[in-house]
Amino acid sequence: SVHDRRNDITLVAHRLPSLEIGFRVCLNVEAHNSGDVGVFIPKNQCLTFITALTQVYLDYTQNYDSSKGRKPRFRDLLASWGVENCLERVENLLKLSLRREANLLRSSTQPYYHLGIHSLRPGKRFCSLMFLTIA
Repeated sequence: SVHDRRNDITLVAHRLPSLEIGFRVCLNVEAHNSGDVGVFIPKNQCLTFITALTQVYLDYTQNYDSSKGRKPRFRDLLASWGVENCLERVENLLKLSLRREANLLRSSTQPYYHLGIHSLRPGKRFCSLMFLTIA
């Protein structure tokens, strides 16, 4: 996902100072300028995290007022329940605490810094790609 385009959920490739690779969680909320909510997901827990986030959204849609004429977006859930409540529900489904990294809340001044080929250590690199879906 392109970080300057406001998707409801964005996972941004990130390397911690410990060299661990994973994803920063960015949610489409006005309270956080960058959308970064300070949660780091290790790469091996990404699918599990997204599955739990999807279940939270499905739970929300079960009680959504359908008289509004449209299906709710994830940002509607965030506006209604709040980011912390949403993340707590994810933690309850995962039965573990999400890894909070306060230093992730700083935005980079370089646009698209997370895209491209990046060095990990001598002889090792990772490639961060962007996929867009057009409906």
